[in-house]
Amino acid sequence: MAISEEKLRDLILDKFPGADIDIVDLVGDRDHYQITVTSAAFNGKTLLAQHKMINEALKDYLGGKLHALSIKTKAK
Repeated sequence: MAISEEKLRDLILDKFPGADIDIVDLVGDRDHYQITVTSAAFNGKTLLAQHKMINEALKDYLGGKLHALSIKTKAK
């Protein structure tokens, strides 16, 4: 199973409107990604809380269509 970069971007933007998103397909199979998300929603949140927010946004895809995900987050 796989998920396109566009779908991944849409899922993140749905939960974090206005976020800056960088997506890298690590091995070219569309289910191993590295993402960097910069959002005002992360202001005042710990790094762990930020990553939990991303995981929550993608929970329906993690472990299935999205096999591996490296997350980097930054506050805007």
